[in-house]
Amino acid sequence: MPTHPFARLLSYAGPALTLISFAILAVAYLNEYKLLTNVAACCLGAGFVINILVTVFWGSWIHDIFQKVTGEHQAVYQFARVFASMSKLPDDSSPDETQPNGLLNAIRHHAVESPQCAKTGFAKLMTIVRLANFQRDPTMYIVYLLLQLFFLWDFRILK
Repeated sequence: MPTHPFARLLSYAGPALTLISFAILAVAYLNEYKLLTNVAACCLGAGFVINILVTVFWGSWIHDIFQKVTGEHQAVYQFARVFASMSKLPDDSSPDETQPNGLLNAIRHHAVESPQCAKTGFAKLMTIVRLANFQRDPTMYIVYLLLQLFFLWDFRILK
């Protein structure tokens, strides 16, 4: 995103306009202001136009990034399984506790037990990958299109 500052600006402007239009619509509905309804419709239309243009011009760039992360061989899922299996490493500490923990304990601690361990990081990454792949899932494609139209879903996930 740092190399595309205009895309970044628009990725916030479009969704902001759609959210503002809903707020204006709520006020217009509660107070029965017809003029505010027109303003809300204009904000919503402008937000949709911006979101569509951003998707058209920068969407393939984002999908290329998503493809690199998920890849054809789904390396993210394979790495996650590797780190998850590290929790099953045998305990190699000495029974008398006079010697420091062994190498296997150190690996297990850094891979799956510490607060910022690889297992937790890969679990978070897998969640993001699943959210990024909404557009590939036939059952979620309509939901993806609506999220993209209203909130520029791909930019939110990329961030």
